[in-house]
Amino acid sequence: MKLFRPERKVTDPEGRTWEVYVSRFSLRALVGLAHHPRVVGVEAVSFFPTRTRHRWKTTSDHAEAAVEQIARGLAAGEIARPLGTVYKDPRLREGQGPPSFGDG
Repeated sequence: MKLFRPERKVTDPEGRTWEVYVSRFSLRALVGLAHHPRVVGVEAVSFFPTRTRHRWKTTSDHAEAAVEQIARGLAAGEIARPLGTVYKDPRLREGQGPPSFGDG
């Protein structure tokens, strides 16, 4: 894990640059002392032409594979949903379910 630097940078088919960050929610995980998987956040951010971000939650044992799949998906112009992750859709507010087919 790179502290305050992206794990990966990719460019999508439209020319937008994405930075993929991993944040661990435990100091013990940061220094490698954790003995079991910890919750890890993965965030993909693009700053131009508008700031856009996508977030996933996973565990430390899935983080490396998740970052690779997310980066490949972004490079292909897609939002990946790797196995072992939970995608947090930025269009939904906390506690709101996904839109149904009849919602618009």
